[in-house]
Amino acid sequence: MAPPAVEGADADADADEVEADVDDQGSEEEAASSPSFADILGPDCVIQRMDKDRKVQGTAKPDEMQHELMTRASTQKRIGACAEHVKNMSREEKLSWALELKDRANVFYTSCNFEEAAKLYNDCLVAMDFGDSEAEKREVQRKLQLPVCTNLAACMIEMGLYVRCIEMCDIALSIEPDSSKAVYRRGLAHYRLGDHESARPDLEKALRLIDAQASEMPEAGGEDDARSRDDLRRRVLAYLVHIRSFSQKERTACRRVFER
Repeated sequence: MAPPAVEGADADADADEVEADVDDQGSEEEAASSPSFADILGPDCVIQRMDKDRKVQGTAKPDEMQHELMTRASTQKRIGACAEHVKNMSREEKLSWALELKDRANVFYTSCNFEEAAKLYNDCLVAMDFGDSEAEKREVQRKLQLPVCTNLAACMIEMGLYVRCIEMCDIALSIEPDSSKAVYRRGLAHYRLGDHESARPDLEKALRLIDAQASEMPEAGGEDDARSRDDLRRRVLAYLVHIRSFSQKERTACRRVFER
C-alpha cells in the first residue's frame, strides 16, 4: 500500500530533521567515560525486574539493564524533539505525519531492524491528537494508535522487552478487545516471562479469535493473509501444547511429593 499523502513539507525530511536533533547529543561519548553497570555491580550480578506489585517479571544482566536505561533516556529526548516538531500542526497534519512515519517503521520492521522501527513507532504516538469529538477520537485510535501499539508490541517481543510489550498490548486491547494479534503478543510476552498462568488465557483467546476470523471471512485478505493466519495458529497451538504439558508435569510432580 502506498504511504498516505502528507501535506506541507516532505515527511521524510521532517523525520530526518527530528532524528538529527535527537541523535546529535554525544550520549555515547558521555557513557564511555563513565563506569559501566558491570564495573559497579560485577559482571555476574543478576538484576530482577519487578512490576508495581513487586512480582518478578524477569531478570537482566548489568550490561542489558544499562543498555535499556540508555535507550529510555534517548527515547525521552526523541519524544521531546517530536513534540516540539508537531506542536503547531493541525490535527489532520499530525495524523498524516504520523501515518507516514508508521509506513517507514513498517519497512524497518520487515527488514528485521526492530530497534529503529520501535523508535519510529514511538514517534508516531507523540503526534496523536484525539480532537474534540468522539468520531475524531475513534479515527485516530483506528488509523494510528491501534496499529502502532500492536506493531510496537511486536518490536518489544523481538527485542526481549516483554513487560513493555504487555503494556502496549493492554493499550491496543482497550481500543479493540478482540485484536487477535494484540491478544497473542500479550500471551507470548507472559509466556516468555515464564508466567504460564497469565499466558494461557490470552493464547486460548487468540486461538478462538483466529478460528472465528477464518470461518467468518475465509477469503478475506487473499492467500497471503490466509497463510499468515495459519502460521499464527500453528504458533499459538505450539505454545499452548507446551504450557499444558508443563502443567501436567507439575501436577504429576506434586502428586508424587504427597504420595511419599
